Amino acid sequence: MDVATFRQNFTQFRTTNVDIVTAKLNEAAVRMGGPSRVWGGFAAPGGELTLADYAHGNLAAHMLSIDPRANATALDGKGTTDGQTQYLREYERYQLMVGGGFMVAGNACVGGGPFGGRGFFF
Repeated sequence: MDVATFRQNFTQFRTTNVDIVTAKLNEAAVRMGGPSRVWGGFAAPGGELTLADYAHGNLAAHMLSIDPRANATALDGKGTTDGQTQYLREYERYQLMVGGGFMVAGNACVGGGPFGGRGFFF
């Protein structure tokens, strides 16, 4: 998601310094692993937004909302006390859409293998 699209979708950050918004968008993309097989691709400029774009925007908005350089009210005690923001909760909701949570597949190792067949479970 580019800065213009971000500001269009998250209007409360329209007056935030463009360099800070750009930095947080870049950081959010890195934290997500960029476009990937998990998230799918980001939209082309001017294209229809994807699930990855919505997640990316919410993660960047979360980071902006808790950064005092980007948000004068970030440390004023308003909002939640657990570090959660509406944006982080929304990002986590998107995470659940693309990931199934923890998966455990198990069977004892057999043969020599790295664990010598000692019944180590994966």
